[in-house]
Amino acid sequence: MNDGRSQQGFTLLEVAIAMMVLAILSFGVMYGFTMAAGQDRDSYELQRAQNHAVSLIEQAESFDYATLFSIAGQELTFEVENMHYSLLVTQIEGDLLAIEATVSRASDGAYAVTLTTLRTMKDESL
Repeated sequence: MNDGRSQQGFTLLEVAIAMMVLAILSFGVMYGFTMAAGQDRDSYELQRAQNHAVSLIEQAESFDYATLFSIAGQELTFEVENMHYSLLVTQIEGDLLAIEATVSRASDGAYAVTLTTLRTMKDESL
């Protein structure tokens, strides 16, 4: 005789609980993937802004001292492909110039990177 208690398998309640536990774990894993993707995008945008700022500094350093001195005190700004670029040359003391490049996302100013370098007239002979 079979009294019904010796049958193998899971009850409907056990299966439902297992599915709920699996669903909760799956949501946690998906949330982790979503957060990682967002951080990856932020990292990419920040690296992109930094690369553009380095490029802008290098282009400004390629000008001779007289050209840089002539634009001292003026801020040059422009936008390309949703990126805002700003170049500011400031005379600090004597022949010492500070060249500051700022790059950020044009729509909201996010991912802003500012790099500064110094230039003197003596650099011309190097």
